[in-house]
Formats: sequence, C-alpha cells, structure tokens
Amino acid sequence: LENLKTILKYMLEDKEAVKQFDNGLGYFTNKIYQEISNLIQDYLAKYNENYSVANVVNYVNAFDGQINEETKTKMINEITSISIENSNYPPYTKEEMDECIKIVEETKKIYRDKEVFIETSQGKTLEEKAKAAQRLIEERRKSLKK
Repeated sequence: LENLKTILKYMLEDKEAVKQFDNGLGYFTNKIYQEISNLIQDYLAKYNENYSVANVVNYVNAFDGQINEETKTKMINEITSISIENSNYPPYTKEEMDECIKIVEETKKIYRDKEVFIETSQGKTLEEKAKAAQRLIEERRKSLKK
C-alpha cells in the first residue's frame, strides 16, 4: 500500500508522474485510488495549466451527484492525507516512480501466482501440490534474478 500511496502522491504533485503512471502501471486495484486517478486525468484533460492538489480537491468537490457523497469524502480524505504526509516519501523523480511501479507490478504478480496455485491445486494430492509450489518458487527466483 505504501508504494501505491507514493505513486498517487507523485501524481498529485506532478503532471509528468501522471503520464508515467499511464504509460507504466495504468490502473490501481484500490478502488478509491483508481477513482482519484480517473479524476486527476479528467482534470488534466480540461485544466492542464492550473494543476495543483488544491485544484484537484476542488474538482472532486464540484462533482455533485456524479459521485456519491461517501466516495467523494473518502477521495478527499485520501488526497489530503497523502498530500500532508511528506516525511515518508522521497521527492518525485522518474526513477523513484519507476521503482514504485515495478514493486507494485511484482506484488500483483505474486498475488496472481497465488490465486493460480490455489485454483490449480483443487483436487490434487499433497505431493502434486508440493511439486506445483516448488515450480512456482523456482519461477519466482528466476524472475527476481533478472
């Protein structure tokens, strides 16, 4: 979650980070983060020159009826919280953003592998499950070495 927050913080601070997100990760699995990302992109499409966290918050507030109040409140709270938490985040650089995206993609791959393992293990013997798990571990080691 920390890397997701860092990516969103960079997106809130710098238009270049938004482009990098679009070309790299592309979407958040976290619903609120994805909603914020959509609004940031929508805002930039309309008001590219006046980009700031305050303007994004005002933009979220202006969506009367299009976003339910609970979601709007969650979005504003998340934006505010991430914007205030300066100490935990290194400043935005293309390299920092790339590193965060890489970590998030690795994490997603681990979860996908786990889901595939669970699905393909149903009805298998303990020995077959152990062999499948060993194969997954070997694949992970190989990908980490790269």
